[in-house]
Amino acid sequence: MDIVEFISLLCQRPEADGVPIVAMSAFAHLKSKCLEGGCNDFLQKPIKLVELMAHVTKCLQLKPS
Repeated sequence: MDIVEFISLLCQRPEADGVPIVAMSAFAHLKSKCLEGGCNDFLQKPIKLVELMAHVTKCLQLKPS
């Protein structure tokens, strides 16, 4: 199972409703697929801690649907 398939399955689960999902991959071409699949954000590896914290903070400020 790849990250896109995993995200699709995760986002279908009722328990995941309102939970921010940040995908991380070394492959930049997966960004659009992950965001279309339901991710709130995407980070390309390698990831710097400052960048990760900024994206997590942004996601935590989102209002649940």
